[in-house]
Amino acid sequence: MASRKDQWLANCWPQQTGARVARAYDKASKTAEFILILEDLARYAGLRATSFAPGKSDQTAFNEGQRDLVLHVLEMANLDLCIQPKAHGPDQETLAIQPEEEW
Repeated sequence: MASRKDQWLANCWPQQTGARVARAYDKASKTAEFILILEDLARYAGLRATSFAPGKSDQTAFNEGQRDLVLHVLEMANLDLCIQPKAHGPDQETLAIQPEEEW
């Protein structure tokens, strides 16, 4: 069964371009700069907080849209919610972002 990432690439891009997009995410996700940008986006979009705004369905939908974009980038880059590689390689350990309380 194809992953959501694979389905997205197949549905959105011609085959060769989809492969290039996947390689671009893979290459970028191995850089400290990309990880830092993703952490900034995660904080901006409220990734680790609820998107629910009591009594404001339009605001809830907007908030969830922001979160969904960051979740899409994380999925495409094969990263988890902690902005760390899902499959750790020896060179990827050093790219992990410190928890917010350590900043």
